[in-house]
Amino acid sequence: MTTDHHTDPQPHHPVQIAPNLRNTPDNHTAAREALDRLALFDWHPLAPYPGSDEPWLMRCLLCVWEGERFYSHIGRNKPAKRHPARTDKRTCLPPGQRPAHLRKPMSRRDTAPTHAHAALRRALRSWFEDRHQPVPETVTFHVTYDHDDGPAYEPDHATLNHTAHTQTTDQFASTLVADALTEFNALAPPTDRVPLTIRLHTPQTTPAPVPPTS
Repeated sequence: MTTDHHTDPQPHHPVQIAPNLRNTPDNHTAAREALDRLALFDWHPLAPYPGSDEPWLMRCLLCVWEGERFYSHIGRNKPAKRHPARTDKRTCLPPGQRPAHLRKPMSRRDTAPTHAHAALRRALRSWFEDRHQPVPETVTFHVTYDHDDGPAYEPDHATLNHTAHTQTTDQFASTLVADALTEFNALAPPTDRVPLTIRLHTPQTTPAPVPPTS
């Protein structure tokens, strides 16, 4: 009698983050969203959340393959290349036999869930507030074609749109903003060169004047 070395995945995973990540509410929120997304695409984490652009040890629940995947690639993976072949040379469940929600990767901009926008907005606001810098009205990310897997919004050369002026920054690389932008790219990569603008302030409306009473 042999014993399977795999452990059964639990329905609810505690939120754990890698030691190299700061113990902040934003990172714990990102970890919870990451766990929910892995569950949505039938993956099971085997290590704490490392950040969106770091290799993460996980298990494919379609065929129990185990290995490292980039969390940012989950959901936009090509159906025929969900992961490398297993050590026993067996491949994953064929695309035609997979659940309907796994047969077509998410790629259209309008499919990005609200939490991806919200996570990027939170990360941006935290970045400015942590550095005691004024929060701009909007931040605009431009499209790059330098990545092997297609166009993406890049954290470099972002435009900060203040009320009275604009400026460009390259300081978002290797920050929570870059992680949140990687998540957004995974869910809704650009299909053209139109930039992505994130509003950080609620537009102020001017109340209509009250007509004088006679």
